[in-house]
Amino acid sequence: PDLELCQHTRGFPRALEAVKAILDGDETLAPRDLLDRTRQVPEDEVVKVLVGDAYDRLDGPAQRVMQALSVFPEPVSATGIDFLLRPVDPITDAAPILGRLLRRQLVRFQDARYYLHPLDREYARARILVGLPGDSRAAFTLAGLQARAADYYAQIRKPRRSWRSLEDVRPQLAEFGLRCDTDDYDTAAAVLIDIDPLHLQLWGHYRTLVELHERIYGRIANPVLNAGHLVNLGLC
Repeated sequence: PDLELCQHTRGFPRALEAVKAILDGDETLAPRDLLDRTRQVPEDEVVKVLVGDAYDRLDGPAQRVMQALSVFPEPVSATGIDFLLRPVDPITDAAPILGRLLRRQLVRFQDARYYLHPLDREYARARILVGLPGDSRAAFTLAGLQARAADYYAQIRKPRRSWRSLEDVRPQLAEFGLRCDTDDYDTAAAVLIDIDPLHLQLWGHYRTLVELHERIYGRIANPVLNAGHLVNLGLC
C-alpha cells in the first residue's frame, strides 16, 4: 500500500507530508485506507484532496491558526498569530499549536517565523468567510483579519533611522498590500508616500514603485495624498 500510495500521488512531497499528517492525526487509519479513499480521484487532484483531509481533521484552534497564517503575505512569528486571533479568542496561545502543526508538517518554519505551503495556504484561506471592507477587526472574516494583519505590520516597523534597504521597510510593504486588499487606499497611499521619495526612490527601486503606485491610482479620496501619489508616480 505504501508503494501504491507513492505512485498514486506521483511522489509529490506535499502529498506525502499530508499523508503523514493524516496518519499522525488518526491512529485508526492505514495507508491502504487513504489509497482506497483517493483511488477514484484524478491524479492532478489527489494532492488537494489529501491537503484538505489533513486540514479538516484538525481541531478548531489549529484550523484558526492555519487560517491566520494564510492571511499574512509573508512568514510571521507566533506573536503575529496571537495578535491576529486574540480579538476573537482572548486566551489564544499560538506557539504550542504551531509546534504541533510543525511536527505534522502542516506548517513551515524558518528564521523564527512560520508560513504555509501554497496549497495549504490556498485551502485554509478558502475556509474563511470573505466579509466586506470595513469589517470590524474583531470579525473573523478575511476582510477583518486582513485589516488587523495590516495593523500588526504597522506596529512592527523599524525606526526610521535604521532604514537602509528594501528589507528594512518590509513591514510597510506588507501593510500597503493588505490596505489595498481591504480597499483602504488612502491609508495605503500614506504608507507608500512615507517610504517613497527619500527611501525607495533614493535606493533606485523605480520599477517596484511604479507597480505599487498603479495599485492605488485613481482610488485615493484624500486630495493631498492623491497629489503626493501622482507627483511620486510621475518622478518614477
